[in-house]
Amino acid sequence: MPWAPAPSIIAEALVEVPDALLTVLRPGPLAPPAHIAAYLARSLGPVESPVKAPSWLLTCQQPSFRRVLTAIGRYRGALLADPVGSGKTFIALAVAAQLNQTTTACLVPASLLSQWHAAAAGVGVPVELCSHEQVSRGRLPRGTRGLVIVDESHHFRNPHTRRYRHLAPWLTGRSALLLTATPIVNRAADLAAQLLLSIRDDALLLEGVGSLRTLLKQGCSAPALGELVFENDAPIDCRPQRVVRRQPADPRESMTAEAVLAMVGTLKLSRCQSTAELIRGVFLRAAASSPAAFQESLRRYRRLLLHARDALRAGQTLDRRELKHFTRELDDQLVWWELLPVGRAESEIELGDLEQLEMMIHQVEDPA
Repeated sequence: MPWAPAPSIIAEALVEVPDALLTVLRPGPLAPPAHIAAYLARSLGPVESPVKAPSWLLTCQQPSFRRVLTAIGRYRGALLADPVGSGKTFIALAVAAQLNQTTTACLVPASLLSQWHAAAAGVGVPVELCSHEQVSRGRLPRGTRGLVIVDESHHFRNPHTRRYRHLAPWLTGRSALLLTATPIVNRAADLAAQLLLSIRDDALLLEGVGSLRTLLKQGCSAPALGELVFENDAPIDCRPQRVVRRQPADPRESMTAEAVLAMVGTLKLSRCQSTAELIRGVFLRAAASSPAAFQESLRRYRRLLLHARDALRAGQTLDRRELKHFTRELDDQLVWWELLPVGRAESEIELGDLEQLEMMIHQVEDPA
């Protein structure tokens, strides 16, 4: 069969295009300005699947359901970070009912196994539950396929733990829905470790993020993360409302607190001002905890000063770190400082507090 002749393109036939977009854009029908503005606003948010949500999802839960479905379809994973009490369990079960035709593996903390069992049975979604502790021992569900739900996924934020090393290879080739109200515990890299359980490191390459691990390891963020991490902070009527009750302090408590502040204020604590402020903060936190904690902090500081005084009498001048190193478990026992190597010439420890400290301990132990 002969080839069709190729069209001839000559310079005289070329026409300059004033706007390249006009060659590909096809305007739609006319619409009111309000409709156009609403469409533009929706286009800036996460894409939502047109799938109808099950009837047992609340109206405020349905946007999270549709957004998670879209993300799993595109990237094979998503992280739902809705607040505590917003029904992430039921949203996840709705996603599982939509995507899985068989039993869904759910990895949840042991303390939540009964809660998940009741929720899944209530909506008729078949699940196989596995605790995080079982994952740590390498005991993962068998015979399940497709989507995996990982509740409290922040427990898998450290790639060096056994549970992470067992779970990561098991998830290879499978999509995962991660649920947690605290996706970042200590650092942004926590989020990267969770996402990479099922999502490629370069999943957001077309959105300008070459590497999720590199981005979050540097403590940075990007709008494109909204394609993978979803949080709906809309108010939910059935969620328990936070109640704050303020009760004025008892007059006796106020007097005690003022007395503690006055006593701590009389101590010099250190010749270094910054060190003195740190020690003062320790005393005040102990006093805020309980009278027993405050007493123990005073006794502990007295032991340190007594060892420092004995060392000085023996010709040794040690700083706070060296004293703690030598006397960590000795409490009030005698130390032969003369047998130790000669210490440094200066120390920031203020021995002048010892007499005042003795009076404070006696006053705290015997308020009468």
